[in-house]
Amino acid sequence: MLADLLIHEVQVFRRSGKRDRFGQQVDVNPSQIDTSTPTATYPCRLSNPRGGLVMQERAVDVFEVRYVIFTATGVDLNEDDSVRVIDPRTDYELLPISKIALKKVVSDGTGVHHLEYEVWSQAGPRQ
Repeated sequence: MLADLLIHEVQVFRRSGKRDRFGQQVDVNPSQIDTSTPTATYPCRLSNPRGGLVMQERAVDVFEVRYVIFTATGVDLNEDDSVRVIDPRTDYELLPISKIALKKVVSDGTGVHHLEYEVWSQAGPRQ
């Protein structure tokens, strides 16, 4: 039954592991990730977005939108990965490359039922 609800596809993009001269990851920001080929893809369901315009300190005209991605158990998706969600029927991008903020394991009366990933997407003013 859960599989019937997973109508979208999440593309996973993992960091390269490369480090700069200070020992920091070179591809922490989603815009720095190589998106030519996903590390993995899984069936998922993307929730309706929440959020909107953020006006605080240096975040002027920044749109911050929060989503939840639902997946079956057993997917190899970590909190430090970047993700993109598409509609596989149309190849329409539902969620641009974004970062996972929180991973939750959801259980029912018999054990682990599914996984939920809270995802934040940010966009700035158009030029």
